Amino acid sequence: MRKIDKSTNFSTKYKEWLDKIEKEGNDHPKYKSSSFRFYNDVKFDLLRCQKGLCAYTEMRLCSPEVLKENYWENGKYKFEKGVTKSAGQLEHFDSSLKKKKAWLWNNLFVGDSDANRDKSTANVDKILKPDEPDYDPHKLLEFDFEKMVYIPNTERKPKEQNRIKTMIEILGINHPGHVKTRREGFVNKLKKEIEFEIFDKKEYETDEFPTIVEMIVKKFNLS
Repeated sequence: MRKIDKSTNFSTKYKEWLDKIEKEGNDHPKYKSSSFRFYNDVKFDLLRCQKGLCAYTEMRLCSPEVLKENYWENGKYKFEKGVTKSAGQLEHFDSSLKKKKAWLWNNLFVGDSDANRDKSTANVDKILKPDEPDYDPHKLLEFDFEKMVYIPNTERKPKEQNRIKTMIEILGINHPGHVKTRREGFVNKLKKEIEFEIFDKKEYETDEFPTIVEMIVKKFNLS
C-alpha cells in the first residue's frame, strides 16, 4: 500500500467549495454518492493522486489516460457518462466523519468496491492511513511471498504489529477474493521473470501493485 500525496488539487471548484464550508463551520451535504455535484471531480482527482490504483489493494481502477491534466477544465473534471470508465468507489477512511463531514478531502480515497464494502463502519487506526506525513509502507509492512499476503513488519514492536494487522484486515488489503487471486498471478509472473533473469523493474513503473514490485526488488537484491 503505497504512500499517497494528496497535496495538490486539479478539481479547484470543489476545493473552493470545501474550504468555504469548512471556514464557515457548516455540516457537509448528506452523502448521496454520485448525485453530489462534485462527485466526479473528487473521485478522479483522488484517482489522479493514487495513480489510478485502489488506495489500499493497489489494483488498477482506471486507465492513466483519463487522469491527464487536459481532462480538467476551469477546475472541473470533464466526465462523460457512458464514456469515461473507472472502477471503485469513494471511501471514507474514518466512517464516523461521514454524517457531517462527508466530503472532507483528507478523509477520502477511492477503493476497490468489494474491499470497501467489507470495511463498512469499522473503527480505524491512522497507522495505515496512506496520506499521513509519516506513513512508510516499507517500515510498517512486509509481504509474505509464500503465503502471498501482507503482514506487519516483523521489526515493529508487538503492540504496533497488532495495530497494523488489524488495519490490514479492516482495509481489505488481503481480501480473500479477486484481490488475492489477481495479486498472486502478478507475483508469480514476477517470480518467473526473476527465475529466467528477464525481470526489468522499469516495465512495472506504471503498473498495479507497485509496493510489491519494490519489495520483490529488495528481497532478491535486484537493481
